[in-house]
Amino acid sequence: MRRIIVWIGVIGLLQACAAGKNAVTVNETMTLQMANPNVTNRYKTTILAGGNYITGILVVKRMNGTWRGSLMNEFSVKMFDFISTPEKCSILNMVTMMDKWYIKKVIAADFQLLFAVDEPGSEAYRRSTRCLDQDTLLIKAHSRTVQRFPNGEIRLQNKKKIIYHFIKIENETSG
Repeated sequence: MRRIIVWIGVIGLLQACAAGKNAVTVNETMTLQMANPNVTNRYKTTILAGGNYITGILVVKRMNGTWRGSLMNEFSVKMFDFISTPEKCSILNMVTMMDKWYIKKVIAADFQLLFAVDEPGSEAYRRSTRCLDQDTLLIKAHSRTVQRFPNGEIRLQNKKKIIYHFIKIENETSG
């Protein structure tokens, strides 16, 4: 009888510890805040891969719970479009020189993480760990590392050593 009471106590203690571990609250400083869902967001973008790089402008907007966007170069030549939900990201209309299944797969996984990591119901949110290192948010998920620096710059690096840099372009207003 005494053993049963001890085991019940141990199980109760383990459940309490597990509940405390999962109850971590993520405040505003711990979210990536990749894009404001109420407006069209624009970013200066650089993608570095194997000594080569692509620069351009990323335009993103949230419509009906789905992130939609396009990456184009400085001459307004569209590189690709994407649609990202908390479950999946699809790459569409990719420029011919990059239109390979393995390139699409890597970019889709990276962009899905960027736009789903702040969605509480998503797998990216559940599988990520977050910490603050001197005002820089560090998120690790799926062998990818995302950093949000104090100046608003966002940097993602995946296990294939592809690095994405995003610097928000503020809306210009004419007065």
